[in-house]
Amino acid sequence: MPSRDMILRLSECLNLPLRAQNAMLLAAGFAPAYGERALAAPEFEAARGVIDRLLTAHEPHPALAVDRRWTLISANRAVDVLTRGVSEDLLAGEINVLRLSLHPAGLAPRIVNFKQWRSHILARLAHDIELSADPALAALLDELRSYPTPKHALGDRAPIAETRPSPYPSSSTAASAVWNS
Repeated sequence: MPSRDMILRLSECLNLPLRAQNAMLLAAGFAPAYGERALAAPEFEAARGVIDRLLTAHEPHPALAVDRRWTLISANRAVDVLTRGVSEDLLAGEINVLRLSLHPAGLAPRIVNFKQWRSHILARLAHDIELSADPALAALLDELRSYPTPKHALGDRAPIAETRPSPYPSSSTAASAVWNS
């Protein structure tokens, strides 16, 4: 049986999220190494303030913060403009930004390079599932795959200018959607 340190080193080499590292430790009979608290916890008040300031600093461009399941945590005012005309059902309760972007009643009809965007989103989500084995993410992936392609995106490919990645730095592999306003 591997030691606790070996599991943690292996987890780090595999770039596993902390939650997955805890799951590996538990499976091997060890206590979790990392605590988990909600962003709403009082000790994260300063972090929430930083997130809000970063989102505000992006205005007039839309910016949002999401959790590990792509649920909207916070957004700046420009996101309201972006989501005008989207089905109210997609904006009620917990808002999943991947569902919002690919759903036929969401942003999908507005995304000029929809095929490229969809491909990027599905690949990223599949990668998240590989790392986390999260059944909720797996169900979301199945749901997103079931959505039809908007009529405007049924052609073979988008022009090259529309498929360039975002020029803005990100902590993840990023692609950008090109909006049709």
